[in-house]
Amino acid sequence: MHWIVYHIASGHAFFSGLLFVCLAVVFSQADKTRWLAKISLLVGVISIGLTSTPLAYWFYVLGLSISAIWLIRPKRIAKSQTIGVLLIGWCILAFLFELPNQWLPFVTPTQDQRLVIIGDSVTAGMGGSDTTQKWPIILAEEYSIDIQDLSHPGATASSALKRVRSDPPIGELVVIEIGGNDVLGSTSSSQFQHDLTALFESLAVPGRQMVMLELPLIPFYHEYGRIQRHVANQFDVKLVPKAHFLAVLAEEKATVDSIHLTQHGHAMMAKMIWQVVKPAYR
Repeated sequence: MHWIVYHIASGHAFFSGLLFVCLAVVFSQADKTRWLAKISLLVGVISIGLTSTPLAYWFYVLGLSISAIWLIRPKRIAKSQTIGVLLIGWCILAFLFELPNQWLPFVTPTQDQRLVIIGDSVTAGMGGSDTTQKWPIILAEEYSIDIQDLSHPGATASSALKRVRSDPPIGELVVIEIGGNDVLGSTSSSQFQHDLTALFESLAVPGRQMVMLELPLIPFYHEYGRIQRHVANQFDVKLVPKAHFLAVLAEEKATVDSIHLTQHGHAMMAKMIWQVVKPAYR
């Protein structure tokens, strides 16, 4: 995976974009660098948009409005510096809103050694001639935990719900790797919200913790990320920041097609997931 693609898909470009926007205000203070200020603002706005970071729409509209006024500001506004200060203030707020979503979730100790895994082909493999040892098996063998693997190639939130209902999970901790096929397929955002809500409702039982991998999103697919965060918050589902998942996919020789894992990729995935769930097991 090219580093630029990783930088955007992981969400890191959101923070780079905020920095470029702030630099634009700095560059605008001198006549010689005002041309550079416009370029910096443009790079910043594009970088932020490409990451599909799911902040509130009204907040993005506010930022774009301030940016537009700053870009075409009359001389009297330029002298007051008010718009530049507002633009930097918006960047600071955006940074503070998004920063907590970059931290790994905290998982509390469980009473058993079971782990339920619900996933698609990133977890289950591509089927057919795929003979790689999948990361759930690696977890079970290396860390002596009992795995109930409900993953299946091509799974969506809807099909995962059917599997959960036909084979009820037994365990206090569930890891969910679902949604990629919904985003890349024909599932509308409203249907995705319905299916994800139903999946979480089916999984939510007293004493159970749920952990889900945050979805790496296509540029300008903010709504799917916004839905995932909203529904996860409703059911107290802990989200693993997408940068951790992308770090696996971006590793050299970790995938066969930038998505599906090789044996090396499954080993890396197992290590990443264990980093998250390790506190649950004494």
